[in-house]
Amino acid sequence: MSDHAVWDGNSLGNLDRERKEQVAALLKERNELTRCFRKALLDTEEGRKVLLVLAGYTKLLSTTFTGNSVSYLNEGKRDVMLFILEMCGVRDLSAVALIMQTACEAEEELKHGRPHGS
Repeated sequence: MSDHAVWDGNSLGNLDRERKEQVAALLKERNELTRCFRKALLDTEEGRKVLLVLAGYTKLLSTTFTGNSVSYLNEGKRDVMLFILEMCGVRDLSAVALIMQTACEAEEELKHGRPHGS
């Protein structure tokens, strides 16, 4: 995946005018959807919690291979999570891994009665 970029339709090359307008409209719609996903899932604490739960459930950062047909189910779940992250404009899974690790550490510390970071 590449870095997050907002497309403005200026780099459409030699497409005819009508096709350029169609592509530009689709890109504008995609950018608006990305804004909506980010607002709902990244800009609030609740949204980030939902993403963390989904990332764990979908095995985002682990292998989906099981050696049997469950692999297809696992990879399907993971693919949905990758789509959600893409729609949020997230392209760097290492950042997601760090967020998940921090959240898991905080949860463990709270279970043992220690505030996170102490």
